[in-house]
Amino acid sequence: MPAGNHHADPGAQSQRPAGGARKALAAWERNILRRLGRRCVVLGLGNPMRGDDAAGCAVAQGLARRERCGDALVWAQDCASAPENYLGGIERLHPSDVVFADAADFSRPPGSIELFGPCPPGDQPGEFDFQSPSTHSPGLRPALDYLAERCAATCWVLAVQPARLTFGEGLSAPVRGAVEQIVRSLVWAELARHG
Repeated sequence: MPAGNHHADPGAQSQRPAGGARKALAAWERNILRRLGRRCVVLGLGNPMRGDDAAGCAVAQGLARRERCGDALVWAQDCASAPENYLGGIERLHPSDVVFADAADFSRPPGSIELFGPCPPGDQPGEFDFQSPSTHSPGLRPALDYLAERCAATCWVLAVQPARLTFGEGLSAPVRGAVEQIVRSLVWAELARHG
């Protein structure tokens, strides 16, 4: 398990869905509320031809269609496997945080969601406190370095554990459920109030 993995928080906060009943926030949602600022950019990474590798792309597509209504989300973009094509636009938006949504193997059950982030202060800017489990780690490193140098944003990886990376397959059921959970989460609106 990578360092920086966050376990269940016994003092879980709640969110109120449209139906009015309170629902406990998942660990990844609590971490977003606790650690991210008010202006977020979400970049979806992946290869839509390789099954669950498209999880990040699906997250960005879903968030881009989501009605904003005061959400902290500034911009969501499906970058496929070329996040470098969007770095100039991100810099112009002046976000507080850039979240790379991606399929990543972090040794959890398929469909698990985890937020990974930077090292404690004093370490190199833009460095993460784990060995990157991203399936796009060679292409992600230059983007992280660029954003650390040119933009005041903090970079994060919102990872979804894949079940399969088979060529020509769609998203597996657990990963499809994780994508829906991320897109439907009220955490994006809560972040605007708490960030």
